[in-house]
Amino acid sequence: MDSGNRKKRRKSPDQTQHGGGKSKKAKNQQNQEQLQEKQKRHQEALVLSQELRSLSSQKRLQECLSLYHDSKNDDLRDVHHGSIVVDCCARCGDVRVAEKIVLEMLGSGSVASKNPKKTTNIKNYFWMEANQQQCRKVPIQAWTALLKGYVHSGMLHEADSLFCHLCINQVSNGKKRKRESVIESYRPNVRTLNTLLRGCLWTSTSPRESTLEQNLHKAKGEQTKKDQYQATMKHQHTLVGGVVTAERAWSLCVDCDKGDSSSSKLEPDSSSYEYYVTLLGQSLKCEDAQKRLEDMKRNFKVDPSYENTDPSILESVVVCSVAIARGYALLGNAEKGRKYTEEALRIIGKLLSSNYLSSQNQSSRTASSDAKNATGGKQAWKSKQKNGDANLAESGDRREESNQLFRTHRLKELRSEAASMKELCTNAAAFVTSDANYVASWMISRLFYFSGGGTTGLEKAGDRKISVPPSEEDVEQTYFCWMHSLWHSFGLKETTRRLLSDNDNRNKDLNAIFPAKKRGIVHLPNVLSPQKCLQFRDHILGKDHHVIDNNGFIDFRKVFSSCTKDNSSSPRTQPSAPVHIEIGAGSGDWIALQAQLNPSENYVAVELRSDRVAQTFAKCLLHHDFNESASATTTLSSTVPTKARGPLENVCCVGSECGSFLRQRTPPGTIQTIFVNHPEPPTQTYDNASTTFSANAAGEEPAHMLNSQTLLAAARCLRPDGKGRLIIVTDNLIYARLVCRTMIRIIEEGRLVGISTREVGDLRKLETFGSGVHLYEGKPSISIGHYTPNDNFSGGTSYFDRLWRTGAGKHADMKKRFIIAVRTRSSADDNKSDATNKNGNSKNEKIQRNDKKKKTPGVHPNNEGGKCKKANKKRSAEKQQLRNERRLLKKQQQQQQQQQQQQNQQINMAHNGSK
Repeated sequence: MDSGNRKKRRKSPDQTQHGGGKSKKAKNQQNQEQLQEKQKRHQEALVLSQELRSLSSQKRLQECLSLYHDSKNDDLRDVHHGSIVVDCCARCGDVRVAEKIVLEMLGSGSVASKNPKKTTNIKNYFWMEANQQQCRKVPIQAWTALLKGYVHSGMLHEADSLFCHLCINQVSNGKKRKRESVIESYRPNVRTLNTLLRGCLWTSTSPRESTLEQNLHKAKGEQTKKDQYQATMKHQHTLVGGVVTAERAWSLCVDCDKGDSSSSKLEPDSSSYEYYVTLLGQSLKCEDAQKRLEDMKRNFKVDPSYENTDPSILESVVVCSVAIARGYALLGNAEKGRKYTEEALRIIGKLLSSNYLSSQNQSSRTASSDAKNATGGKQAWKSKQKNGDANLAESGDRREESNQLFRTHRLKELRSEAASMKELCTNAAAFVTSDANYVASWMISRLFYFSGGGTTGLEKAGDRKISVPPSEEDVEQTYFCWMHSLWHSFGLKETTRRLLSDNDNRNKDLNAIFPAKKRGIVHLPNVLSPQKCLQFRDHILGKDHHVIDNNGFIDFRKVFSSCTKDNSSSPRTQPSAPVHIEIGAGSGDWIALQAQLNPSENYVAVELRSDRVAQTFAKCLLHHDFNESASATTTLSSTVPTKARGPLENVCCVGSECGSFLRQRTPPGTIQTIFVNHPEPPTQTYDNASTTFSANAAGEEPAHMLNSQTLLAAARCLRPDGKGRLIIVTDNLIYARLVCRTMIRIIEEGRLVGISTREVGDLRKLETFGSGVHLYEGKPSISIGHYTPNDNFSGGTSYFDRLWRTGAGKHADMKKRFIIAVRTRSSADDNKSDATNKNGNSKNEKIQRNDKKKKTPGVHPNNEGGKCKKANKKRSAEKQQLRNERRLLKKQQQQQQQQQQQQNQQINMAHNGSK
């Protein structure tokens, strides 16, 4: 029975050869088809990734979202594509869309289903509500991109909570992990840490909104300890942003206890140390910064002779040394300030030497590919091998050359700053920061901080109306947040410690505000109550000296009438002098130059990034002389009058997004000139000639500083009746055309008019957009309010101006400068328009009348003899007046140039006589 069954189960030879062979062949064919289909899908996924990355690099968010959500890509879409889209949202500043993409990756629905309102108003963020398995579905690249979006938009409350959640969550689950790859993909890396540290550089420390409410309620006798405890347990700390968040992140990732899991500790790269030490130096915590710099040298084995050391690490050491020297100079410690400037100058000399650069380039070409990379992605010092495509190799060579020019330019700028600071620390008479009261007065009267971030986002470019006048409580909140920014991020806390340590009779009342002293050590609180903020302000400036009025506007008259070194109204501190604003002031080179060369007028520097605001403030207080390029033979200190060589008391520094500052902090109709120098375009090649952007235009407006809403706010702040001007200087012709098209609508609404060629005779008109928006080309001069040291000056007046002159920018012209100049509408413009409408002398009608009068060439219409006689042309009264004004302006310019040349000659003669 069994043998019969076994016989029945046996296959015949034909079945073995034919039937069995067919099934194996079909199976192989099926596997091959599946492999081809898998390869095809993989290739399509790669193509989709490349397309998404291209749109992300061009900041075309809507097209990127449309491609990502296309139904054709439903089978291809994965978390890696989602990470690219989140990064695009971060680059464009649209954080809300980025949150929706991450929630889709979590499988939690939309933002509206979890958080009906903005996440900033909710104690539980969506990553707190998701479980650990859901969070691990999202790779760390997507979390880092979302973190990047938060820090670029200045939303450090969310960034701080997200980073703490990522660190603490992966540490607590490190012992019970089953899939190491899943945990590894969710674990924060060095790039995540550097993203947060960059955000801390761009913003300052501020209290959380709930903290502000608690302090206001506490002043009224209400207790909120339970709410404060719940906020702490949910990673919503009392103070966020700036140096406070950086210290917290560093303790979580770098300075972990030995008992923690080894997976929680990160090895910071040179960029991490550079960001952290710069933050500590900016907040005047110089001793802590000094310790971190020593840790960096020890970890990366920096040779004391600086030989055989990666140049990118040495560059970071230079940046850290200059930051520490700047902090010590503001603290009045000239000896330590000079020590770190000398170290920075030695390293820069080594890096800029031709032998060192050539040897490092040669060694980088022969270095093995598996060498440890601890440079944080600084590509300027690396030589990459280009294989394959010739176009790719050419673009790589261009990028490498541009990066090398950028690094060299940066080192030269640091060398100029270090040399100037060394000279200042050597000269005890010019060292004004030895007076701590003067430094504290400067901070409270010349330094404002309202908001910060990395770039202007789409939300900031949207349609926003002027806010209603603030209440008294709103103004009190403004003081509360502003004082905490100064207290932690700009060194007011350490300066106050100096005041309490000095035996000065002027600070007796200060001991009543901060009475806590133990064993000679001054203990200052981290969070100031609203009452202490107002008391401290009144102690430094006086009870009646409120620099912010009841409407929330800055009172520039009181700003520039306070805190003078000799307590008198010098030519540099005239309260009623014209006020000029530079938006996007960068590190303050240009505005410091203008304040030195034009000491009788006042200037306000507005910058989004907190670190650049701190640099501008230090330049003005420490009186950083103008740093010319290395090719220049003279410095500004030998060409300006002696009266402008002290602290620049006619400069005020503001940290804010320019649109909100012009709308909420600047009184309407009070500013004489708004300057914009080398603004950053949305992308270097963004252009859409068929689109005119305006405040009411439908469609997508690119995220950039000079959007339609900012231009409208600028027009509102300028002085009326033709006295206010908006001057924009750029080196990018494509971006200049975009700004001109954006301004057409404002010109058509009658808010501004284009400045004609008669008013700027030394510029050449390139193009005209719409009805009167002129684009000029030429060298910025006094005709548009730009002062230069002398007539033969050929260097750059700012950091980016000097950078583009080196040829580092592919789309930035080295020498040509493109200028857009407009002014407010005057009564003369209205009369001219009315006269044109009344007489019917429109441009088209004039052309038609001229066409009717045309006769044979060479024959005048009124001459029947055939010879052309010159017609008698008599100027109208208006044209004659404009001609006289133009001649008078030219004469005044010549007189000013002659006076400046005479002053230079007198200074040179005195200098030679002293020798």
